Amino acid sequence: WYLALATTWTWLSVLSLVPHKEERFLTPVYPTLVLAAALGWDSFLRILSAARVAPGRILDCIAWVVLLASAALGLSRYAALAANYGAPLDVYARLPSARAGGELLCVGDEWHRFPSSFFLPDGYEVAWVRESGGGMLPMPFEADNPAPAHFNDRNVESPEQYVPLEKCTVLVDAKAEGAGGLTDSAGGRWSTVAEADFVDRTRSPFLTRVFYLPTAMQDLTGVRNAHVKYTAKRRE
Repeated sequence: WYLALATTWTWLSVLSLVPHKEERFLTPVYPTLVLAAALGWDSFLRILSAARVAPGRILDCIAWVVLLASAALGLSRYAALAANYGAPLDVYARLPSARAGGELLCVGDEWHRFPSSFFLPDGYEVAWVRESGGGMLPMPFEADNPAPAHFNDRNVESPEQYVPLEKCTVLVDAKAEGAGGLTDSAGGRWSTVAEADFVDRTRSPFLTRVFYLPTAMQDLTGVRNAHVKYTAKRRE
């Protein structure tokens, strides 16, 4: 198991030197991280047992308490992710069927939460509109060799990655109540076809963003998350 743990520390060391870090970059070492945690806990119990700090039954109780607490925190974390950050998947899943001629679904600053074109109904095509901009965005490509001309290794945006707002028939956006959105810039008449609450990180407590707090406990403590509306609007 030394070799397995060596890969974990090597990967973590490499990531520590990279300026841009994301949690998904840890995916290759998730199994070995679990192994490292299990080995560490096993070694801890062995040390306590050898030192006779406490009787065996007490050590077993400690192990079960830690195990159940970890499971409870893990489930709470999963529930928080679904409740606080599940709005994009919910909204895209509830898009109506495309009208004759198809729909051009446009996304601005929320492009990084677009799950995949596989989540779109038939007849939909996704495109990006320039909102704040500042970087290269994903674009369709026909093959992986050679690289398309508009791709680069400097994260420099390309004019070809955007479409005019006037061409959009569906807009997906996340804005606080009363704040302007993409539909204000696009003009015309728009109707909401899907909507869900998305946690507002800047106005929500850290604890309730990370872990799920049932509504009853929120009412009791007065600690609750603030939300913005994650919406999909279709041009009439």
